[in-house]
Amino acid sequence: MKDVEESNNGIGSKQWANDVLSFAIRTLEGKIEVSLLKTRISTVLFLRNLLLEEGFWWQAKIINFWVHRAMRGDFSQNAKHSDSLLKRE
Repeated sequence: MKDVEESNNGIGSKQWANDVLSFAIRTLEGKIEVSLLKTRISTVLFLRNLLLEEGFWWQAKIINFWVHRAMRGDFSQNAKHSDSLLKRE
C-alpha cells in the first residue's frame, strides 16, 4: 500500500503539480530565490513548461496569472515599500 501512496505523490502526480505551483508562486514573491525578478520569472516559466509537458494545464494557467502579477510589479521592493507607507497613513 505504501508504494501506491508514494506513486500518488511522486513526480507527475497531482500533489507534485500543486507543490510545483506553490514553489513557483513563492519564487515569484522572492521567498525562495533571492535574485532579480527577471531571473525568478525565467525559473518559473521553466516550471510552467514542465507542468505543461506533464499535462497539468490548470497549474500552468495559474502560474501565468502570477507571472503577469510579477511583471506588473506586485512583488518588487518598491511595491512593498509603497504598501507599508499606505498602512502608516
